[in-house]
Amino acid sequence: MEDAPKNTPRISYLLSLVDGNEWLLKSSMNEDEGDCKWEDDVSQNSLDGVIQAAQEQEWRRYLNGNLLDDPKRDLIRNSFTLFAAEEIDAEMSKAIDNLLKPGTTCRDLIKYAKDIHHRKTVLMLPEYSNASDFPAFLTEKLAEQVHQMLIHGNENLGLVCRKTPSEKEQEQPYKKLIDLLLLRMWSTESDVKNGIDFERCMRPGPVLFEGETGTGKSVGAALLAQKLSKKLVTVNLASMTNDLIESKLRGANKGAFTGAIDQKGAFEEANEQVLLLDELQNASSEAQTQMLDLLNATSNNVTVSRLGAHSPTTFNVKVILALNEPLDKLLKEGRIRHDLLHRVRSIVRLPTFKYRIRALTENEPGQKTTYLKTLLKIYRYQWQESWQDIGSIPDPFFAIDDDALILIQDGQWPGNFRQFARFAFDLFETNKDLDRETVASAMEEEIRRSEIHLPSALEDKDLVDILQSDHKHSCDPESYKLAVVEQVLKRHDYIIAPCLNDMAFKETYKLGSRPALRSYLIANEDKLSPELLGQANIKKFMKKDNR
Repeated sequence: MEDAPKNTPRISYLLSLVDGNEWLLKSSMNEDEGDCKWEDDVSQNSLDGVIQAAQEQEWRRYLNGNLLDDPKRDLIRNSFTLFAAEEIDAEMSKAIDNLLKPGTTCRDLIKYAKDIHHRKTVLMLPEYSNASDFPAFLTEKLAEQVHQMLIHGNENLGLVCRKTPSEKEQEQPYKKLIDLLLLRMWSTESDVKNGIDFERCMRPGPVLFEGETGTGKSVGAALLAQKLSKKLVTVNLASMTNDLIESKLRGANKGAFTGAIDQKGAFEEANEQVLLLDELQNASSEAQTQMLDLLNATSNNVTVSRLGAHSPTTFNVKVILALNEPLDKLLKEGRIRHDLLHRVRSIVRLPTFKYRIRALTENEPGQKTTYLKTLLKIYRYQWQESWQDIGSIPDPFFAIDDDALILIQDGQWPGNFRQFARFAFDLFETNKDLDRETVASAMEEEIRRSEIHLPSALEDKDLVDILQSDHKHSCDPESYKLAVVEQVLKRHDYIIAPCLNDMAFKETYKLGSRPALRSYLIANEDKLSPELLGQANIKKFMKKDNR
C-alpha cells in the first residue's frame, strides 16, 4: 500500500461501537456537521463496509460543491474507488474536467479521493459493558472482520479502549476482542502440517498437548473449547501434593477429612465443558495413577465420586493434558507413566514461535513480515492506555521498517509467544520509531536476557564477558550462538563427549549429537576462531570423511 499523503489527518474517522446495533461515527474533517449515526446491524454488515460508506459519503459531500449541474455527474459520484486508485486515463480526465466548476480539475478529485482512502480509522470499544450490548456472536464476528483487515495489510485501522465504570456481571468487550484476535493469530498456522489437527482433537477422548513454555498450550485449549462451543476450566497441577490433587479433581463432602467442606471437584465443575490439566509433568506417579481410573481414551465420560461420598457420578468432560517438556524425555525419566498414554486419544505437539515464523516465510515468501507486523499491531492495541474521554485519543498506529521486522523474524525466541509479547510491550515503551537501529538495540538486550537461562553456559565467566563486551555481531543471534558453541568446547578442553551433554548444546541449540555438531562446525568453518581450528581433536572431528 502506498504511503498516505502528508496532509492526511492522523485520525480521521472514529467508529465508536455503542452497542450491538449502532455505530457512532465522527469525522475530524467535518466536525461542524456533528455526529452521524449508522443504524446498520453490525452483526450483518462488515466493518470495512461501514468505513467504505463513510468514505463515499464524504466523497459525495466534496463533489456537491465542485460539480456542475449535469446528468453525467452521477458517474463521478459513484466512482470513488476509481479516483482513489488513480485509474483515470487522459481521455476520461478531459471529460471529467468539463463537468467541474471553474478552479477544480480532475487532478484535484484524484488527490482528494486518495486523501479519503488513506483516512485513519479508530474503532473504539468500551472497557466494560452490559452483556446484552455485546453478545458473544457480535464480538466474534467483529474479531473475524478486524483480523481479516489486518492480516491483509490494512494500515489504516486501529483499536482503542474507552474507559468505562466497572460493575458486577459486566462484559469486557475490548479485552474480549483482543483475546479473540490473538487466538486467531495463534491459529493462523495451526494446521495439520504443523502437527495440529483440531478435527482429530474434537473426537471423544482426552488430548495431550506437548510444547515448550510459551508455545500456546492454554491458547490451544481455549481454541479447542471455542470450536466445541464450550467453556474452558483450567487446573494447574504444579506443586500440588497427592492429597490436594485428589481432592481438587474429585471434590469432597463435608467431613471427608479434617477441615473438609462441601466442594466440587474439577471434573464436576467442568461438566459439559473442557478441562485443561496443566503441567502434568509435575504430578507425581501416584497422582497420575489416580487418573488411570478416571480417563477413557475413546470417551469424554468421567465417572468419579467425591471424597467421602458412597456413589459415583458420571460427568461429560473433554480433558486436555498439557506438558511443557518433551514427552520422550519425561517417559525416559519416568516422570510420565507409559500406561497413562493409553488413556489419551490424540497427542498434539505444538510448534515453537520460531518454527511458525519460518514456516510462514517458506510457505508465503511474498508475505514474509505480514504475520509479525499484524501480531505487533494487536500487542500495540493491548499495550496502550484506555481513553478516559478527556485529552487526546491514544494513537494506536505505529511504523516499523521491513529491515527491523526481518531482524525480529531472525530472532531465536526461546520463550515463544510469551517472550515475544513482553518484547513487543518493551519496544512500545521506548516511544521511538521502530527502525532497524531501535529494534537491533532491543534485540541485543533480548539476547542477553534469553541466554541468561542457559543452565551451564552462562555460569562460565568467559561467556559472561562475551555478553558484556562490544561483540561486533552481538545483536546477531547466529553470531552469538557461534560464540556460545566455542566457549562450551573450550570449557570442556575440546573433548566432544562432555560437550554433547551440555545444556547449551542439548536444549538450547539442538547440537547434542555428533552429526549435528559436526555439520554445524563444518558449515561455519570460515567463522571459527584460529584457536578452535588449531585443536587436534576438533580437526579430527571435523574431517568430512567422518560424517
